[in-house]
Amino acid sequence: MLIIMAVLLITGCSKDKNLQDKQVDTPTGGGGIIYRQFNQTIEWEQSNQYNHIDIDIDEDSTNELAFYIVSEYGTILDVFYDNILVQTYCPESSTKIQFANYEGGTDPYIYVLTKPNSPGTLINDELGENFERDITYLSVKVNSSNGAVQYTTGDFYGAGDTYIAFKIKIDEEYHYGWRRVNLSGDLKTLQIIDRAYQSEPDVPINAGTH
Repeated sequence: MLIIMAVLLITGCSKDKNLQDKQVDTPTGGGGIIYRQFNQTIEWEQSNQYNHIDIDIDEDSTNELAFYIVSEYGTILDVFYDNILVQTYCPESSTKIQFANYEGGTDPYIYVLTKPNSPGTLINDELGENFERDITYLSVKVNSSNGAVQYTTGDFYGAGDTYIAFKIKIDEEYHYGWRRVNLSGDLKTLQIIDRAYQSEPDVPINAGTH
């Protein structure tokens, strides 16, 4: 599983012209909230081990974020494993965009789980103990052929529309925002719906407000 993190750091994110062309700006509202629709879907493909979508959040011609559905499989000590990892990745590391995570940060294994939020949740530094991760996981399904390790972790899968809290650095100052996603119960389909962030730094935002 640690191999996945290393590979992602090497591969990085490329500009996705189709994604960029389909973005739709809407007028800002709420006294300076910048909102954009994406309406993109990423599917699990076992033949495409690192299927992903790249996203330029603040329209500065740099991809600050990618969503991955990773097909992880192989053999450890003669036991075959077949896992699905739904995760975010920040190619500029955690200095550009940071996420609110569960307090404590990890499950019993290696995964740092991003916290899903409900509509109206106030997003500020009090929301989570740790915004500083370049790789976080929405949900992870682990399956070993001998049945010794079988579990699904993370609260995004099968939960309908949920919100990821983030803050993004623009001109050396952080702006709070949210991104709405929908992850299927089997972790094989992720919808990336829309996002919004405050035009002014250090101003909290409510999840879903635009």
